Amino acid sequence: MQKGCHSGPKLSAAAKHRALQLVSTVASVATGHGDASPHSNSVASSIGVRAQLHRILESEWFAQSRRMRRFLEFVIEETLAGRSDQLCEYTIALAVFDQRDSFEPALNPIVRNDARRLRQKLHEYYRHMDTDVDRVLIDVPKGGYVPVFSPILLKANATAQDTAPRLKLRIAAVRDGAQIWVTECECRAGETVEVQINLVSGARP
Repeated sequence: MQKGCHSGPKLSAAAKHRALQLVSTVASVATGHGDASPHSNSVASSIGVRAQLHRILESEWFAQSRRMRRFLEFVIEETLAGRSDQLCEYTIALAVFDQRDSFEPALNPIVRNDARRLRQKLHEYYRHMDTDVDRVLIDVPKGGYVPVFSPILLKANATAQDTAPRLKLRIAAVRDGAQIWVTECECRAGETVEVQINLVSGARP
């Protein structure tokens, strides 16, 4: 008799609700329904998720690890297909690790051990991520195997700030042909620079 998913780690009710909510939104985009986009504050689109998955799998942390690649790709594709409720130690062991139907999660920690490795590799990938191309944060929270997708929006804000026109000011005070005071400042478009100069009558440098 085929085993169900009750043998693996269980998500809390709140975590499961959140994961299923994300899955529902992503799946609706994959089938042409819903209005989620890669720039949504709540969830990334299936297209964005798969593009991010491809970049992760080709990275130095995953390129040489066939099992980690299969693990991550499997849980993501199952989630996008709306089958996240089937992601447990038993189904992952059979699909990713080629275990037999007699696999016993309680006796064999292979899935749990590799899930820890997977989380570590994802952490390393995002610690060195390329902010020019990485747009989706993919995480597999502890306590389960359902991936969560979040859009990365920080780069857009940083780019707008970095590309804003800049003005560099150099202000000098000259008396009798001699420079007696000078200062420099820099500002971006939209910023205000205030310069206050107090002149004392009869003062000499």
